Amino acid sequence: MKLPITSIWITGLSSSGKTTLAIKLVQELRVHGVPCVLLDGNEVRDIFDKKLGYDERSRKLQTKRVQNLARWITRNKILPVVSIINPFEEDREKYRRERSGYFEIFLECDIKTLCTRDNKNLYAPALRGEKKNVVGIDIDFETPRTPDLSLDTAKLDANEAFDKAWV
Repeated sequence: MKLPITSIWITGLSSSGKTTLAIKLVQELRVHGVPCVLLDGNEVRDIFDKKLGYDERSRKLQTKRVQNLARWITRNKILPVVSIINPFEEDREKYRRERSGYFEIFLECDIKTLCTRDNKNLYAPALRGEKKNVVGIDIDFETPRTPDLSLDTAKLDANEAFDKAWV
């Protein structure tokens, strides 16, 4: 991975491997002396007193929260490595236009594989119509038009994905 990257955004559906890849990248960046911090979408949700839902409006607000945190972290000369579903292309493109050094990694993965990895138990109930506001089921995930890197994590294990991201 070539710097001067000012922020790394890993996007994809739930269970596509975003957090796993982000953790590996942060570990390696730190080995190389790069000050960095992992901003995981789920962990960021827990920071704020005002809890957001999972509907489209709440997801947009969550993305904005994470973008604001990433801006603040960057201003402090720390590289944010962001792991977030970030389903809307408009949000991704707006941030890309505003921030030089934005690097986007899109993790694509087929629904069958996602269902086998689904430790949050999102997909099966959503596919049965018992759960709402699941990105990839009843909320569209808009495929990134211009990711800097796209990885199919149904075909790559975590170490292979990391190796391709680190290059």
